[in-house]
Amino acid sequence: MHWSDKDKGKSVADDITLKPGTDTWEIHWKNRPDDQVLLDGKAMLVLEFDDEPLLLSEVKPVKATGDGSFYLPAHLAITRGEKVRYEPQTFKNTVGFWVGKNDSAHWTIRLDKPGRFNVAVLQGCGKGHGGSTAQMMLKPDKPAKSTETWLDFQVKETGHWQNFQWVQLGEIELADAAKVEIVVAPKQIKKAALMDIRAIHLIRLPDRKR
Repeated sequence: MHWSDKDKGKSVADDITLKPGTDTWEIHWKNRPDDQVLLDGKAMLVLEFDDEPLLLSEVKPVKATGDGSFYLPAHLAITRGEKVRYEPQTFKNTVGFWVGKNDSAHWTIRLDKPGRFNVAVLQGCGKGHGGSTAQMMLKPDKPAKSTETWLDFQVKETGHWQNFQWVQLGEIELADAAKVEIVVAPKQIKKAALMDIRAIHLIRLPDRKR
C-alpha cells in the first residue's frame, strides 16, 4: 500500500497504516504527498493484494493439492462472532482478535477422495497467554460413513502473537467424498485472547495396507 509516484511508480510516503475491523478496513496516513509528484496530478493511494479480493459469498471450497492434501490460509476463513477477523497486514496475515468465547473461524474443503489426514495448525500466541483450549470440528455435508470429527487442542505460547509455529493436532479420517466444513472455536480462553491462526494444513497420509 503506497502513494503512486507518477515518474517511478513507487511509494513516496511510508506513514500509511491499515486498521482492519470486523466489517470495514480503515486507512490512515500522517502526510499526503504533493499532488504534483503523483500519478495524473492526483493523490492516488495504491492498495495491492496477493490474490483477487472476494466477497464472502464468492469464497469457494478449497481443493486438494497434487498430493491430496489441503492448505487453508487465513484469508480464506469466514469469521463469525463479535471481534474475530482476518488481519491482512503483511506481518500478520492471520485470523486474529480472537477474544470472544463465541467467536469462530470457518473453512470449507472439497474432498473428492476419502482418506486419513494429519492435521496441523500454524498458530501464534503472545507471551503469558498460552494454555487456552480450542476445538477443531470437521463437518461433512453428506455424511454416510463419516460423522462429525472433533480435535481438542491446547494453544501453544509462542512468545508473540505473530511468532507462528506449526502445532500437530493428530490424525483424522474422512470416509466420504463430500464438502467438509472445518470450524475452529474456543472451549476456554485462559487470558485476553485465544490465538492467531495463519493457516491449517490437512496432510493426506498413505492408505492403510489391507
